[in-house]
Amino acid sequence: RTRTAKYVLRFVSEQATGNVTNLQLHPNGSALISGHSDGVICVWDVATRDLQPLAFIRLWDSSADLHLQEQRIMPDGVHLLAKVHNKTGWQAVMILNLTSQQRIRTLTNEDGLSN
Repeated sequence: RTRTAKYVLRFVSEQATGNVTNLQLHPNGSALISGHSDGVICVWDVATRDLQPLAFIRLWDSSADLHLQEQRIMPDGVHLLAKVHNKTGWQAVMILNLTSQQRIRTLTNEDGLSN
């Protein structure tokens, strides 16, 4: 297991930008979703070990002072929640569609979002 985990982390970190902040396996086991410190979420094909991501979603402009805290794939395997924050305490949850690679909605502190 440790060797596999090291391979996956090396594979993902060599192919994407920013530090890997978290990894999650797709519910059907077909893809690995990686979240990166620079606001990028990548979807990787597990079966082929393709070096190009199936999806490359940039959550924000790289100049923004934000941090991707975590991401969670919904049980439907299509939608993903990404939690982001900055140093001042502002936070948001972004709802993404992995198929269309589009942001559906963003909920922030102003919407009543809290820890």
